[in-house]
Amino acid sequence: MRDDGELDHYEIAYLCGGPARVAMVALLALHRDGRLRIWAARHRLSVVRREPRDAVETAAFEAVPGKGALLGAALKEIAGSAAVREIGRRLRAEGLLPGSRLASLWQRRRVRTARAARERLAERERSASDLLRRVAATGTAGIEDTTIRRTFEIPDPKPVDLPRGRWTGSDPTHGAPSHRYGGGGYDSGGGGGSD
Repeated sequence: MRDDGELDHYEIAYLCGGPARVAMVALLALHRDGRLRIWAARHRLSVVRREPRDAVETAAFEAVPGKGALLGAALKEIAGSAAVREIGRRLRAEGLLPGSRLASLWQRRRVRTARAARERLAERERSASDLLRRVAATGTAGIEDTTIRRTFEIPDPKPVDLPRGRWTGSDPTHGAPSHRYGGGGYDSGGGGGSD
């Protein structure tokens, strides 16, 4: 079994936060390198350059099609990808995670090992200079940019159905076609703004 200091940022993320944390770390890596843009005000992602460097980044690009995607939907798709499942399988094979929730009832040693590793990693990486390792171990608390941190912490806005009917000219939205995504409005609970 490897020492937890030998784990890469995806393995740390899986061990400390599960598949969703791996997805967040992948998107942050792509954003930091300028290959992906996170539009905080719109809660959307768009690809700048499709240049994956590993299987998880490939899954991230697949989750963000040509026109972009909502952040939450992309996180969910990446977390459920084969690349992320492989990280979990590898950690289980090395005895760093129990086989399943049910198996954790009788694999107490693995549960204790995983808990101890998570605590060591969170303590050690909390002040790490490497953003990806820090976020992998501590989650959104490790993101220094408050706008990006809040974007990951709040859920995607709900789509709004615009009213249908004949436009009378007094209300510019009255009579407009209903748009659930894309050109439609979002009920974000706050004022508008651009990036």
